[in-house]
Amino acid sequence: MKKIVTGTANMTKADAANMMIANANDIKSCDGVIITVDKWAAMEDTETGSTVLVMLDKDGTYYATISNVFIQAFLTAAEQMGDMAGQAIQVIKGTSKQGRNFFSLKLV
Repeated sequence: MKKIVTGTANMTKADAANMMIANANDIKSCDGVIITVDKWAAMEDTETGSTVLVMLDKDGTYYATISNVFIQAFLTAAEQMGDMAGQAIQVIKGTSKQGRNFFSLKLV
């Protein structure tokens, strides 16, 4: 079961339910994609303890990730911006010093 930890301030119960059951695009397949965030939620999977970030863009497309790097970057940006609703972000793929791929974002 998933439990919303934080998210868009004006999210309705229907929005939250849709975020939990959305057939979302994985951020791993979205390198370079610009997403204009309409609503978002960071959810905890109560069975595994992992965090999932789900974003709904202005065009009605859902995006999701369990990438800790991406989630932390998103939450930091949300804290600085006050909210991410209406904010455009670009998905950025990087490579760590150990040669592993990771995903982050930049505000656009």
